[in-house]
Formats: sequence, structure tokens, C-alpha cells
Amino acid sequence: MKNTLMRLNPQLNEIEAQFYIDASINTILSITNRKTLLPQMEMLVIQLAIFLITGIQRQGITSRSEGAISESYADNAQIPQTLMTQIQAYRLLRPVQYGS
Repeated sequence: MKNTLMRLNPQLNEIEAQFYIDASINTILSITNRKTLLPQMEMLVIQLAIFLITGIQRQGITSRSEGAISESYADNAQIPQTLMTQIQAYRLLRPVQYGS
């Protein structure tokens, strides 16, 4: 995955690429309630890593216009809904115990 990310963004060095991969894996595992990543989820890791990289580069800019130079910033970068939907498709439900 690291090599794929570095090919997609040649400005990254190995340490940066691994950081974004690890951050993406941890986020996806947290969202899906899983302990291990499924092989078919690897593309989601790369997509999320790219989103994280571009989000940091844009630093939360939600809209921008060049003419009068106006920018709007988001309070926090959120995962795009299309990517979140794909991630949530792998979500495991946690068992709930009711009190007796």
C-alpha cells in the first residue's frame, strides 16, 4: 500500500507515506469495529490516505474563489460521505447485553 501511495503522490517520502497508511488503517478499523483489515479494504485505505493528505494540504478549505480571494474553512475535516459509506459497508456490529 505504501508503494501505491508513493506512486500516486511522488512528493511523499517513505516515512510520510507509512504515516498516512497507518492513520488510515487505524481510522478504518475504528469505524468498522474490526481488529484486522480485510484484503478488499486496502483500496479504501489508500483513498482515505489521499483524502488525509489533500485535506492537510488544503487545511480545511471548503470553498475558494480566486477573483476577490475569499476562502472558507471547515471546523474539522470530515471523511466524504461516499468514502464513509464504502467503509461502513464493512462495519461489524457490537453485541449489546441487556441488564437482568
